[in-house]
Amino acid sequence: MRLISSDTLRPYKLFNDWIWYYYSVIGVIPLFLVVLYKIKRALPWKHYEDKPVPKGWLQDKICYFFMFYAWIYYLLDCLFTLLAMRFSDQCRFHLFLHHVICIFALPCVFALGHYPWFVVTLPAHHALLIAFPDCEPLNYIYCVFIWTFQYHA
Repeated sequence: MRLISSDTLRPYKLFNDWIWYYYSVIGVIPLFLVVLYKIKRALPWKHYEDKPVPKGWLQDKICYFFMFYAWIYYLLDCLFTLLAMRFSDQCRFHLFLHHVICIFALPCVFALGHYPWFVVTLPAHHALLIAFPDCEPLNYIYCVFIWTFQYHA
């Protein structure tokens, strides 16, 4: 049983998707520049053991700016999906689960304040996946970045 018809939600969903797409496309280059900078200027692990984590670097503010709308997008997309009960196929359901998990995980990432290179690679490459959804090799590279994040975090 649908709470609201899909036709009623469609313009809002499309507008949210439109913002997400262009937000991601615009974020690809700045996020990858931050990744390259952070890899080149990575702090040694000893820095994290002995001192408080640095906060407020310009690169971190750029990352936060390009990651923040993701939380809003995921929240709205889940709301649209729930209201219209749009679980028509397995792919759509798993995308919904991905968005639900991100709704709870992103506030933890935002709380970091300082984003090491292995954290920034995920939103940077995710933006690339949104910009080029039909380029299948990018999915495998994204899996490597997820593994790298899990290994380092």
